[in-house]
Amino acid sequence: MSSNSKNRSIVFGGILILTIISGLSGCAPIPTPLPERPKPCEQSSAKMNIYKIPPESWAEKIFQYAFPALPTPLPTETAAPAQLDDQKILEARYATFQYLIKETKRWSDVETITLDDSSEAQITVTFISPELIQAVYLSQVLKYRFFTSDFPTQIQDVLNSISARDELLFLVTVTTTNNGNPNSISHTIDIPISKMKLNNSEDLAIEPNHDDHNLEQPIHSSLEPVFGYLAYPLLSNNECKWILDPKFNTNIVLTVPNILMDGAGDTPYTWTIPYTPLVNGNIPSDAPVYAVPPGFDTNLISTLAVPPNPAMNPNGTNPPSYWQDFARYVWNQVTLGNY
Repeated sequence: MSSNSKNRSIVFGGILILTIISGLSGCAPIPTPLPERPKPCEQSSAKMNIYKIPPESWAEKIFQYAFPALPTPLPTETAAPAQLDDQKILEARYATFQYLIKETKRWSDVETITLDDSSEAQITVTFISPELIQAVYLSQVLKYRFFTSDFPTQIQDVLNSISARDELLFLVTVTTTNNGNPNSISHTIDIPISKMKLNNSEDLAIEPNHDDHNLEQPIHSSLEPVFGYLAYPLLSNNECKWILDPKFNTNIVLTVPNILMDGAGDTPYTWTIPYTPLVNGNIPSDAPVYAVPPGFDTNLISTLAVPPNPAMNPNGTNPPSYWQDFARYVWNQVTLGNY
């Protein structure tokens, strides 16, 4: 082969190799940058966490009524005032108990479901609000006489410990008229608890961060009541929106797509709890009621391990005695620290 032929072959071969390399490069996928992970929303306002609030004035007022002469500071952590007025402490406990009942009912909503001609179920959702927490804690302080010379700081520490969760807490309680009655007809109730959504005025529907697994299991109407907690995020990370902004949300609304009764049912259920008034001024709380009514059983100012069975009035509401016992049950649940 002549040198010119060799040169032409080398050039042609080089062109062919370059053409193949160029073709392969053209067929290879162009790498695309990985999508950025969504950054967690920053809480632009401390008010976004509703548990970051100062204590209610009525709580300190009742505490001072019970223990008006505490030295500052106390000589020891367990030191008591020189003279305790048992009657004043009892009256303070009664006043706090009335607040506890009021706040429990205020932050609860009930859905009633007929199981058969002789029994029904109630599913109660209770928002564990800052006001309810303070009523529970003050009830505990007065019952066990936890003396402190700085009660506002003490109750603020309790609120701070709950606000550190960065969640909205709800207690779900399922009771039936036949709880604890093995001779009754047993029905099963299935709640898709992980699909119980918190809805706000911007049509955001948020599923819980955490839920007690026992609420997801089939509930038997003739056995013991079932109760547990749900916890929702303070804001939607997808849209960085405050879920319960009190400027726009006057109600707390929770929904489930259906509840199965004995394996059947496609009816959605809704719980609506008043949240903030449209006119949100600094409206003072009701004055504490210290006078214990004649004949009132003061043993009722105590915790109750299980919720009361439904006791519906003809008009479809639970009587005051029911809410009294339900408040005692909420007191027990919150102070157990079981979640």
